[in-house]
Amino acid sequence: MFGDLPAQAQAGQPPTAPTASAPRPRKHPVRTALPEGLPREVVIIDLPEARKTCPCCGGERHCIGEIVSEKLD
Repeated sequence: MFGDLPAQAQAGQPPTAPTASAPRPRKHPVRTALPEGLPREVVIIDLPEARKTCPCCGGERHCIGEIVSEKLD
């Protein structure tokens, strides 16, 4: 009846989980800030006036997020 159980289970010991190696911490690239003297370009993507009203309540929609990034061309 118990012939197919591992030896630990037959001895009444709880089964041990297989040991896994701990994950290595990831190294993030080290980037320096862009020089302050470079020109900056601000791009704002806006909705057309017809889509600025909320379809549920009829009120004005508000900004729900902002993404800021710097890229050197």
